[in-house]
Amino acid sequence: MKNIKSELSTLDNQALTKVYINSIICLKERGIFSEVKRNSKQFKKRSSYVTNTLSLEKFKKSRFELFRKKSESALFDIIESDWSYLFNGNYSNERKFYVYYHSAPNLQNDCYRNGENKLSFIGRPFYIGKGTGDRLYSKKRNRVHINKLQSLEQLGFDIKSCANILIDNLTELEALELEAKLITFLGCSNELTKKKHFNGDYGGYLVNTDISQRPKWIDEQLKKR
Repeated sequence: MKNIKSELSTLDNQALTKVYINSIICLKERGIFSEVKRNSKQFKKRSSYVTNTLSLEKFKKSRFELFRKKSESALFDIIESDWSYLFNGNYSNERKFYVYYHSAPNLQNDCYRNGENKLSFIGRPFYIGKGTGDRLYSKKRNRVHINKLQSLEQLGFDIKSCANILIDNLTELEALELEAKLITFLGCSNELTKKKHFNGDYGGYLVNTDISQRPKWIDEQLKKR
């Protein structure tokens, strides 16, 4: 088999194409084309699994080291502004809440910087939420979110690999406010698809289905982008 591969590598594109076409013709004449095609798909799937397993091991070793660095002042302008007036309710003052995110850990880590300010995510976040206890590990979300998790599970990443706490020890109001700010900046994939979001993508890439509460000036800013 190695000799055949070596010989094929010496052929030019035109000759290699002829070999490919004639091979298909021979396989069909022998009635085994469908079987070979099916086995080929299974082999590719197994090879992909091995590759993804290796990627998973690499991820475990370097998940805090590989960052896609971005400079984005808008993120920190949003975080530093006061949105507390948007939330009217009886919220708990216990500092037991956190803001978490679900991310695709097979992608480079996102790191936003502006001067001395820095905010880092492991992988690329696709869901932002607030919670207490084990809420970040719950899979009960919308269908798009479930599909996203399932696609990552096929690559070998379980929910604990995808779920991370960004900031903890918050009151409920602080968590609600930060959650809304991050969703606004990163953007929902089903929102404003024809306009760029603050993060530079059209419509953003979060799979949160609810548009977060936000000031009116945010929508005015988004219209200009």
